[in-house]
Amino acid sequence: MRVYGLANVKTTYSDIETGLKSFCHLKQISPNNLIIRTIHYPLGYGVVGINPDSASGILYIKNYAFKMPGGAKPKFTLRTKDGFWYDFYRQEI
Repeated sequence: MRVYGLANVKTTYSDIETGLKSFCHLKQISPNNLIIRTIHYPLGYGVVGINPDSASGILYIKNYAFKMPGGAKPKFTLRTKDGFWYDFYRQEI
């Protein structure tokens, strides 16, 4: 739904498979430091959290644009000192 133009099932499947392989590889490297979760409805953004439950936590967030040409994807970073918005995204993920 987010792809600008026609969606390609093969490409989408390949993207998902590549992502899962990467996660599985990371899980082998550090099994106690990676949590993989699935949800029924996609979020409008992706997140990489580094120590999200600690005082030095950081969230790297990438907005998934809706059908934007050129794949415009705003990115931003939140740290625990950002308070409300850090807690908001951390709780949601």
